[in-house]
Amino acid sequence: MSNGGVAHEAPAGRLAGFEDVKEPDLTFTMPKRAQDPVEPKTVAPRKRAQPKPATGQKPSSTGQNPSTRRSGPKVKRADTSRARPSNVHIPAALLTRVVKARQERGLSAGALIVAAIEATYKDLPRLVKPAPTAGGNLFAVRSSRPSRAGEGALTPLNFRLREQDFATLDRVVGEVGASSRSRLITVALTAHLVVGKG
Repeated sequence: MSNGGVAHEAPAGRLAGFEDVKEPDLTFTMPKRAQDPVEPKTVAPRKRAQPKPATGQKPSSTGQNPSTRRSGPKVKRADTSRARPSNVHIPAALLTRVVKARQERGLSAGALIVAAIEATYKDLPRLVKPAPTAGGNLFAVRSSRPSRAGEGALTPLNFRLREQDFATLDRVVGEVGASSRSRLITVALTAHLVVGKG
């Protein structure tokens, strides 16, 4: 029976013993759900502690100790004591004297050249005739090779010197004003073996 939605006061004694009324047990047990499989946790490997660089030393970017790190390829230094071959052109008549002097002294061609330059070094600026020059006013100064008309035919002279000896040879060429190595060696050998009869 509807009361029209209006609340009425309950009669006295109607709710007495309300808490003692036994109600049917409505609780029930929920069925257990299958649990999702638990994926094992992956543990990241621990980083090794890098050794601290010594004072004043920059840390290594590769993680290696700078003292144990391999260096790059070693640069090969030029061996200045190693001998290498070369040749110059000297008068054929002078070559005969060179061959004879080598046989008598037991010297190589390179050693004989060194001996001749050493023996005549002080006189070489005077013995080496400077090449004639032209120009200087309207035209740039130029040098021409000195005439070798009186020396006859030229022939090659093969010799070996150390790398450092070639550097000295070229320095002397510039010092005495010779036009080339051939000119310097020809003058030195001529003064040593012919004029000086060394």
